[in-house]
Amino acid sequence: MVTIKTKKVKTRKEHKCWGCGRKFEKGTEMQTVVWVEDGRISTHYWCDTCVKYWGEYMDFDDRIDIGELKHMIGWEELKKELEGEVNK
Repeated sequence: MVTIKTKKVKTRKEHKCWGCGRKFEKGTEMQTVVWVEDGRISTHYWCDTCVKYWGEYMDFDDRIDIGELKHMIGWEELKKELEGEVNK
């Protein structure tokens, strides 16, 4: 897997965060990550909580499937710190 581009965007439609699998409404600021793997280009959206968690707890070359970060130790605490008690 080779990352081509990352960019903070305001979404134009609903998206799921790759890290936690939660749905985010149109107009949410999210990080896009574009990568190439096995000759295919993929774009995934990441919420701020998952971007911060990845940066603090994961290694650059770690891999996860969609929604896996929310099951990792410390993710829920970081979510509460960044987002408060509001459930999304």
